Amino acid sequence: MDFRGRPFGPMPYLMATAEYVTKVHAICKRTGNLANYSMRTSQGTELVELGETESYEAVSRRVFVDEFLNTNK
Repeated sequence: MDFRGRPFGPMPYLMATAEYVTKVHAICKRTGNLANYSMRTSQGTELVELGETESYEAVSRRVFVDEFLNTNK
């Protein structure tokens, strides 16, 4: 998914047609749970922004909903 939590590019189609799908998750540093989202920490608005730890943070669903969805309504 993209930083807004929406399906990204051709990924939904690829997952639907793939024979096998293996999901790999990071660990959310805030909760210790599986990190299902990449939350953007920079103020950029472009769909694709180059960056690693300075621009994105792997977060759990709870953190993503609390911090991204509730502040960007």
